[in-house]
Amino acid sequence: LRCVLNIDKLCIASICQTAMSQKSVMPMQDVFRAGDECVAMYFIVAGEMAYVPGITNRPRCSYQTPTVGPGNWACECILLMTWKHRGLMGTMQTPCELTLLNAGMFLGVLASWPAIRDFCRCYAVLFASEAPSGLTDLPISLEEAKSFSDRAMAAW
Repeated sequence: LRCVLNIDKLCIASICQTAMSQKSVMPMQDVFRAGDECVAMYFIVAGEMAYVPGITNRPRCSYQTPTVGPGNWACECILLMTWKHRGLMGTMQTPCELTLLNAGMFLGVLASWPAIRDFCRCYAVLFASEAPSGLTDLPISLEEAKSFSDRAMAAW
């Protein structure tokens, strides 16, 4: 991924200025639900969210669920393919600060940067053909992402 970031800093700046926004989510609020059309990738800046795969409504009782906290992300698939949410993501007892990367605007920026768009296309093909079955809104591992990135860079 570092190789891509060094390709053209103007492209990265354009993505940040055009396709990214911030969102504050109050405690105990849903960010998305299973079946909703996904439009953005989410980066968690502050706070913590719970993710429950396969449901549309917040459970009444508390039980152990995967959590996503600062420095993590969700819904990376939307940058690579059409995506509907596969679970419910919501804040817990504290507010959450998110940065969103709008997929449509991201793709619009890439239209002006064909070399980077082609790299992303190589990554998407690898991801779609080799990603683990049962994908959720949670991210793939950093090791998997690095492997896809390295192989996309070699093919590009």
